[in-house]
Amino acid sequence: MNKSFLRNQVLRLSVFIIIIAAIHYLLLSSKLPPSYAEAQPWKIYVIMIPLTALGLLFIIKRYQKNNQSMVNSYMFYNVVKMLAALFFLFPWLIYKDVSSRPMIIQFFAVFFPILLFETIFLVKILSNYREADKK
Repeated sequence: MNKSFLRNQVLRLSVFIIIIAAIHYLLLSSKLPPSYAEAQPWKIYVIMIPLTALGLLFIIKRYQKNNQSMVNSYMFYNVVKMLAALFFLFPWLIYKDVSSRPMIIQFFAVFFPILLFETIFLVKILSNYREADKK
């Protein structure tokens, strides 16, 4: 695989997360009720960014060692990511207060676009590997 291709894809993912965070901040400051900002949504990014980076790194490294392992690695990563999401949301799911609903809504508003972009990212990497294998 071409290192510049991988670097470009990681850069795109980083820019996408920055755009999501900027839109999130703009919505918090102008459109959403104050209870959404009081929920401390920065915690979402503290968990999502490292989890996404480590998960994608894990999948890419596993795929480089065994090119048949992409689906297994991706499914394992998604299970870990969902368990981490439940673990992260556990306090707001169990101890309901004023910030519970805003935090859960914001979490999934960030979680699903990143999940979609990760999937697109991995499909591009997989197709790039396949093209490199054919050459």
